[in-house]
Amino acid sequence: MEGKSRTSTVQQDQDSKDPVITPADNPSRNMPDELIVEILARLPARSLLRFRCVCQSWRSLISDPQFVKKHLCLSNVDPNFTHHRILVRKVPDHVSTPITIPDPGDIPDPGDINSYSLYAIFNDICDRKMQLLDAPPPFSNPRCKIEGSCNGLVCLRIMNERVIYIWNPSTGESKPLPHVIPCSCSLGFGYDESTDDYKVVILSQSNIGDPRICKAEVCSLRTGSRREIQNFPCSWPLCAWSVFVNGALYWVVVSEIEVPTRWDLVALDLSTETYQEVPQPNYIDESFSLLDHGILDFGFYLEFVVVQGSLCLACHYICHCSASHTALWIMEGYGMRGSWTKLLKIPYPQELDEGQKFRRLLSFSRDGKFLMATKNLLVLYSSKEDRFQYLPTHGWELLGDDIFEVKTCVDSLISPNPTKDNEQ
Repeated sequence: MEGKSRTSTVQQDQDSKDPVITPADNPSRNMPDELIVEILARLPARSLLRFRCVCQSWRSLISDPQFVKKHLCLSNVDPNFTHHRILVRKVPDHVSTPITIPDPGDIPDPGDINSYSLYAIFNDICDRKMQLLDAPPPFSNPRCKIEGSCNGLVCLRIMNERVIYIWNPSTGESKPLPHVIPCSCSLGFGYDESTDDYKVVILSQSNIGDPRICKAEVCSLRTGSRREIQNFPCSWPLCAWSVFVNGALYWVVVSEIEVPTRWDLVALDLSTETYQEVPQPNYIDESFSLLDHGILDFGFYLEFVVVQGSLCLACHYICHCSASHTALWIMEGYGMRGSWTKLLKIPYPQELDEGQKFRRLLSFSRDGKFLMATKNLLVLYSSKEDRFQYLPTHGWELLGDDIFEVKTCVDSLISPNPTKDNEQ
């Protein structure tokens, strides 16, 4: 440490973009600065918020933009999902009365946003309980809907007020976008690295002219602006949710809204704001001999999934027999012309009734564990053991057969207020 100046609290290394701490008041002054940065960058965001009170130098370091980005990068690529969570709540349109009359304290509020630790789920930790998140009042509204997440920021829509909020559940910060959105629309949320800006894409059907035209608008989190871009190339996204990865939003759509005949996969590059069609894998399966490539069938359903920066496609084959299963494909290489590789086939448990057979694939681990959701169950499948586990929902099952709203989210220090001074 000799030769280093102690006059400043945070410096940038001449050969690296990583923040370097050289504080006079550092409680770990005998440790190399780089080691302190590496240790702190691997801690949960909420712990880091508390550690800002340790000393001025740590406060400056933890608030440094380069440190915030380093913390996010390490959280995103952690193979053990240490800083990843599953956000769970009830779909606002399906708030019902309990199917039994238990103690009212046992029933979660339909407006609550709860979470599971992915690390706890995949590592079979006994205390895999849902945790109630400390959400501000607007988000406890039963008409609040989780639209997506990106880099630890969650996009929420208040249905009855027709407004959008961006919220960081790790830090508690939130910001409303200054726009009223259409009653019926589909939202996408992602990050434009070229402008260091988060964008919300609003897809809505045009009220003028051809009703099949799908209008697209972009809202900027940094500037608060809202403007139209080129119309969405298809009539309407079949899946209400989109996913974000590698600078682009991805949707599953149908080519014809009136007589759906074909699946299409569409990507929107948030930097250039241009669309591209995504090539599809070969879906033909021996159990579904009548299913042609890309042809829409009521027993066939697609969804995009993003796991640790990789774009995956889950193909759900649903039938009235034991052949129902999900096939998982992963895209290797990007540029929109990447190739798909089939990872595996996941069977459906025979004990589930027809109404439970459709599920969303949420995430999967390196050792072959796959977390999925039916309309009101979280299911963990081990491909090595060919075994299913049903995760306890701690009272949510008392709300009946309503549909879960489930999203994955990473722990981060990213602020939804880009111009806000983090050292306040």
